[in-house]
Amino acid sequence: MLPITYTGENILKRKEGGFPCPACQKYLKNGATLKIHLKKHQLSCDFIFESTVEIPKELAVHDTPVSVALKSPCVQDVPKSSAAINSHFSANTSNSSADVFPLNVEVCSTDNSVLELDFAVPIEHERLIFENIDVTSRFRDFQLQVKRRLNENKHLTLEENVQHILALSSILLLKPGRTHTDIHEHITFNQCENLLIHILNSNGITGQMFPSATKEKLEEIVHNLIENVSNDFISQALPRFVIEDGPQETELITRYLQAALVPLFENIDEHILFRWTSISDNEKVIMLRPDASINTVHGAALDQRLGCGEVKSQYQALNHRLTGLDLVRVAHLAKTASDKYKAIATFAFMVVGNHATFYVLHRTKANMYTMSEVEHIQLALKLTDIPLFIAQSSKIAKIISSFEHVLNCGNHDYDDHPPTLTDHMLFEAIHSKTSRKRKSISSHYNH
Repeated sequence: MLPITYTGENILKRKEGGFPCPACQKYLKNGATLKIHLKKHQLSCDFIFESTVEIPKELAVHDTPVSVALKSPCVQDVPKSSAAINSHFSANTSNSSADVFPLNVEVCSTDNSVLELDFAVPIEHERLIFENIDVTSRFRDFQLQVKRRLNENKHLTLEENVQHILALSSILLLKPGRTHTDIHEHITFNQCENLLIHILNSNGITGQMFPSATKEKLEEIVHNLIENVSNDFISQALPRFVIEDGPQETELITRYLQAALVPLFENIDEHILFRWTSISDNEKVIMLRPDASINTVHGAALDQRLGCGEVKSQYQALNHRLTGLDLVRVAHLAKTASDKYKAIATFAFMVVGNHATFYVLHRTKANMYTMSEVEHIQLALKLTDIPLFIAQSSKIAKIISSFEHVLNCGNHDYDDHPPTLTDHMLFEAIHSKTSRKRKSISSHYNH
């Protein structure tokens, strides 16, 4: 029996039901069917044959121990003959992991269960006091409420419970008019709204009203741009009409978003680079690589991640499970960047079709992060939509202001960081079935 397979950065042990797929938790009977199944999730796998192969201890998954004698820390009794091996998997198994979207390596610890999460009581000088309430303590009460729900085997959903899921990673998600009623038992709706406004205003993240004369000149320029042939990059990229259901993710990124977003955030002279790091029309498994990453660069070397983003095409706008998953992903990646580089603030964004939402994640206190929605704007998908940018000029100024804040916010001095929910923990916490009847609390319905 082939007991172990290596996929991405994870070791999967064969259980009684077969190999567990790390993407959908389905069990596959043997190595050959596992390999075929993983291709549907853009994953590949390598099989381990020799008992002498040394597997890094931190990569082993021990959720369901296999009670057989081991010859090495992770590899058990394995088939010795090539015939026995070939009966479990095809001979042309890929050895390349270049197309793999690896899962979070933290999934490997033996006590890696969402039920093992612990939320420390905030110490006196690490409490966020706002409107005479202790926000940190009340947020912890909400975290404990979420954990009790999981202890009672009541799963969360990506459609309705993004705020609950992020709370398990100590992230308080603040969106105007879109906070869950469960958190209102601890922090009221008005307090959430006011806290969001306070965070943005206190950090200088504000809009800017343009003089009417300036707007009129801009409108005249844009009108001439639309009516006449232009060499401008964005006018060349945009078609005259939206084709069918709109562009899929790859075309959306390469033809539309490249022209619209890169000029806002990239500044080569200041060593800031905007990169598309993961482009595909197929849905990828969780973690490590975002669709977009904004980094500082030193020569040819990438350095600190300043921000990251995720993209969904228009036809997926009402798939609240996928958009919820993207929001969780981008929040976790922003938190990871904040922890790694000790950044007080990290930038994040989500694009769904022709709408984009921008966020700033702050390391607010030792045991708490806030992820504040800055603005939600409509993007141009055809040439005649370009005037939308003028109509939303104040919002765009606010988005640029938020990114400037991230560039200048400095660093915190925390050495310890609250744990980030791993992929394994996430799949353990969420309901495995999808339902289009579930409404999304955190989504913008006008996607």
